[in-house]
Amino acid sequence: MWRALLRHFHRYPLREVYLRQLYFSGVQSFALAVLAGAAVGTVVVILVHRSFGQNSHVAMNVLTISTLQELAPLLIALLFSARSASALATEMATMQVTGELATLRRWQISVTEYLVIPRIVMAGLSCALLYVYFSAAALVAGGIAMLQTDLLSEFERLALRLPLSLPVSGLLKSLVFGAVIALIACQIGRMARHATTEIARLASQAVLHSVIAVFVLDAVFVLFFFGWE
Repeated sequence: MWRALLRHFHRYPLREVYLRQLYFSGVQSFALAVLAGAAVGTVVVILVHRSFGQNSHVAMNVLTISTLQELAPLLIALLFSARSASALATEMATMQVTGELATLRRWQISVTEYLVIPRIVMAGLSCALLYVYFSAAALVAGGIAMLQTDLLSEFERLALRLPLSLPVSGLLKSLVFGAVIALIACQIGRMARHATTEIARLASQAVLHSVIAVFVLDAVFVLFFFGWE
């Protein structure tokens, strides 16, 4: 697989497809991920303070664990579904309706290799990047919301005490969520026939199926990691 990806990057058209997808999904969504993360971090800290009192260490522990392990991967996947699943499905459906996919096949260009694989790979990488943006914004905003004066020392304490498995599992979930969302959107988009009226229907269907798949996968992850402890 890695050799195939490296071979792709040596070919200019495929490299351009990869970079465009990364820019659209991972760079242009930066502000959205930061804003959502800051809002979630602020809300979680306020709720913890109201429920357990003014304890900054408890609040930061709850915020960090919940964000890195569950909130960031899940919410980023839902945001990615709403923004990118419909765009991917619309793009593939339009190319199917207008005959572009048929033209690629006549030229003996693999639609899967040229269009689908780059979108799946970059969707997973983009969700991992958005996970980092979201988590960082949530932790910083949470520290500011509880008037934490020494954020750096608090983050150092968290880094020393919290297990490395938290961010690793969060990144893994984000990668899988993004790849699955892109796969679903591309496959649904390719189901279009020859009517442009199908495009909007397939785009909304891609979002719905992606959201359902994210919740199912999240349940599978939870059962796999914590179900037998």
